[in-house]
Amino acid sequence: MPDGKLGHHRSDRRVESRTPIPPGERISFALVLRYPVASQAAIEHEGKQLLAGVQPALSRDVAASVRAADPADVERVRAFAARAGLSINAVDPRTRVVQVSGDARTVNSLLGITLMKCEGSSSSWREYDGEVRIPNELTPAVEAILGLSTRPVA
Repeated sequence: MPDGKLGHHRSDRRVESRTPIPPGERISFALVLRYPVASQAAIEHEGKQLLAGVQPALSRDVAASVRAADPADVERVRAFAARAGLSINAVDPRTRVVQVSGDARTVNSLLGITLMKCEGSSSSWREYDGEVRIPNELTPAVEAILGLSTRPVA
């Protein structure tokens, strides 16, 4: 998204208590990186060929290597994380996922949100107020931020 906005998370009415997460609490989340710029046209072409029934699917290994994160994007995230006070917990180039963590104060500030601890009748979870904003430096490389909300889906 051009402006870096990823959306707004809303809670339902079954929340019994909702309080800001303490600033020093460690928060883990994932950044999903874009497909490599050099591979985007080939990936799009392959998809059209598959839909048209003209070409068989690539093997898993070949498809994974074509779709793996661009090392420059991974380095961009590493450098940003180091400057911002975040830790890189894991990098999986094949899935384009970078696992990141930092204290709630830093995460809130960087993403423009307020992380909240919620308690329901039988569970507790984390959610956030506000619109997640990808920092400008990461906007070209990051397609999604996952794991800020830990509310059970089912």
